[in-house]
Amino acid sequence: MMWIAWRRLRSILVGGALAVAIIIAIAVWTGRTAQHLARQYYGAPCHGGGWSTANSTFCNRVSQQYFSLQGGQGNYLLVVIVVTLVIASVIGAATVAAEFDRGTVRWAWTQSRSRRRWWSESSAVALLGTAVLIIPVAVTMSWWEGAVHYQTRFDSQVFLADGWILVAYAMLATSLTLILGLFVRHPGWLVVVGLLAGYGANYVVNKDWRTDIVATRTSIIVNKVAHGQLEQLPIISPETDYYYGGYRQIGQPGIPSASASNSYYAEINTCTTALAKVVLGKTQLQNASPRQSVEISNGCKTKLGLELIEVYIPESEFWTLQDREGALVLGASALLWWGGWWWVRRTRA
Repeated sequence: MMWIAWRRLRSILVGGALAVAIIIAIAVWTGRTAQHLARQYYGAPCHGGGWSTANSTFCNRVSQQYFSLQGGQGNYLLVVIVVTLVIASVIGAATVAAEFDRGTVRWAWTQSRSRRRWWSESSAVALLGTAVLIIPVAVTMSWWEGAVHYQTRFDSQVFLADGWILVAYAMLATSLTLILGLFVRHPGWLVVVGLLAGYGANYVVNKDWRTDIVATRTSIIVNKVAHGQLEQLPIISPETDYYYGGYRQIGQPGIPSASASNSYYAEINTCTTALAKVVLGKTQLQNASPRQSVEISNGCKTKLGLELIEVYIPESEFWTLQDREGALVLGASALLWWGGWWWVRRTRA
């Protein structure tokens, strides 16, 4: 049965391997290009911005190319993540739902193997195929992140593509489409479900759970005027990566939900406009002095009972977070697989 399952998925796995090869080739090219430009920009004669007039033409060109390449990788990252989850979803949907759609599951269930053995062997090939295809992507993208330095390692897209967490989410997409194939016997729809579930799960964990998995550092930002200039304190150590910034209720622990954070920003904006009219005689702050800006900002925070915070994750927690989050996602995948193994005996062909 495992050999039959392999033959059934062979064309999909070959197509997935081709897509993976393209992803890896682009990553290697952009990564190597970024490394070359970085050596030129930070080395002689450009020295990271301190170049002489004689080298301005060359260094300006290198600077533009380097930062343009570095800043333009968001779409590529998104494509990598989407293609990865689509590959995983197609594998899962083709393993179970496509069998029901073609009616060949009836033949498989009349053989000497039990339904549960059929499920175990077919799903094992699907999950193994997903792992074999996605692990090289994860390894390559981990190198790529270090070469390009697109964003901090805790940026939602970078974190998903870096390390090995992408493999875990791909396994989740495969497991979900496997079990849903027992109920929804339309492979095309299941691919969409797997893609949305994999990316959606990462979004929920990133917004609501990630800071509960590892230790974070939260700073309450205080506005003050020093030597006639507006300052925000405290200054965070460079050994930490920025994760979140926004308002929360005074005394409230952790990070507020996205909807609450947006609501707080709206309240602050409304209050700022009203208070600026009282202090400045107009609703705009462009010409306000630093002292007036601090007065308005602090007045609104006090009135609304809000504080401005910034949350950072220590760089040393990157792999801890990868491992813990990956274990949670793989645990969810295992539960889904077990649910399919338990339910398959109740399923009608």
